[in-house]
Amino acid sequence: VAPGHEAALAAALGGLADAVAVSGVDEAVEAMRLLKISDAGRAGLLVGSPAGPGMTGSADALRPKLPDDARWAPDLVECGAELRPAVHRALRDVALVDDLAAAAELVASNPELRAVTPDGDVVGAYAAAGGSAKAPSYIEVQAAVEEARANRLTAERAGLELRDQLVEARAEVAAAKETVQHAAAEKREAESHRNAASRRLAELGAAARSAKAETDRLGDSRSRAEAARQRDLTALAELEERLRLAEETPVDAEPSTEERDQLAAMVPQARQNEMEVRLAVRTAEERVSSIAGRADSLARQATAERAARERAAARS
Repeated sequence: VAPGHEAALAAALGGLADAVAVSGVDEAVEAMRLLKISDAGRAGLLVGSPAGPGMTGSADALRPKLPDDARWAPDLVECGAELRPAVHRALRDVALVDDLAAAAELVASNPELRAVTPDGDVVGAYAAAGGSAKAPSYIEVQAAVEEARANRLTAERAGLELRDQLVEARAEVAAAKETVQHAAAEKREAESHRNAASRRLAELGAAARSAKAETDRLGDSRSRAEAARQRDLTALAELEERLRLAEETPVDAEPSTEERDQLAAMVPQARQNEMEVRLAVRTAEERVSSIAGRADSLARQATAERAARERAAARS
């Protein structure tokens, strides 16, 4: 039966909608005899027999012209050649229309026909049947079974596709887990590097603070040395000035040898003191320069360690 016309054809066939197809009259008689013997009730039979007189040739010559929206019922049934005469016999005067109004119009113009709507209402010039919904016929049940079978096949195909997708999804999950594990290992390694960098940075910070303290101490020593040097230079200048004045002052009498020796001995001592002060200042300057260079180096190392720590933190 063409899809969508099950209810209409079941109504048109009436009791034959639930009939069992047999290949001939003898088989039909044998089936009824078997039902009687087994007391199995009654059954409708659609008998496949050769076409009788007047049933051969094209059926269009015997049919009146239908409206454009109507179709002949036999044309909507697919069956074997042996059952085609029986189908034509059962549905030869049945046409399918869209609604009751079309059915009434068709029967009014062709009283010999019966019109059937999609809801299963049968309208004829001498008899009619219809109304609310009824129990589904065998044809409708069979159509529902075939639809369910098709839906099952579709569901099975969808299940196979979903199974393949599930396998792919599980593979993706496994790959994602492996990626997460690698990332966790890299994170732990980065944290280890960061901790090492933190320790190194703390060590460099302590060294930098120690170097700064040493620089401050040497700076103080340098300041004290420069102050002492300045005092010695001042004293030397005073001695030189006194010597100059002494040399420029006319002396009535030559100083004694002892006094001259004392003055001569004081000059080398003053110069020795000046030299020692200069050496002390020079030594302090060199130590300050060395400590400053070391402090700069420690500061650069601390900066590099801090940058490495920040990069490790950014990667984690």
